[in-house]
Amino acid sequence: MKILFVCTGNTCRSPMAQAWAQAYAERRGLAHVTADSAGMMCFGASPMARNAELALLEQGVVFSHTAQGLTLAMLAECDAVVTMTHAQKDALSARVAADKLYCLGDFHACGEIDDPYGGDMETYRKTCAQIREAVAAWMDKFCAK
Repeated sequence: MKILFVCTGNTCRSPMAQAWAQAYAERRGLAHVTADSAGMMCFGASPMARNAELALLEQGVVFSHTAQGLTLAMLAECDAVVTMTHAQKDALSARVAADKLYCLGDFHACGEIDDPYGGDMETYRKTCAQIREAVAAWMDKFCAK
């Protein structure tokens, strides 16, 4: 199963979701699960936000990432597209089959994963924790062995 996490710029939320999904799959021995991420408004190969990288590192996840823009080929090649917000999900609904399009926030009490971009370290920690919990819940439901 190939999962594509999507956010706005692909420097904070979707790379953190990708990192958590990869860690989850490795921990559970789910060799058939791969994760990638992309941004709907990504216009260059920017590095992952430093605070996002540090928030993951504090939780024991070492992850480095370079942002990439979302393409139609990426959407076609994956088995599941997981957005951070309902607005992002709605924006992709004309290009992605409903049975493979999800909003990650639906798997967490927060309802949506807010963008921490430009926030302080505590904001990134909070977002990282929400993503970790939501990714685990999503993967428990859709990626079990």
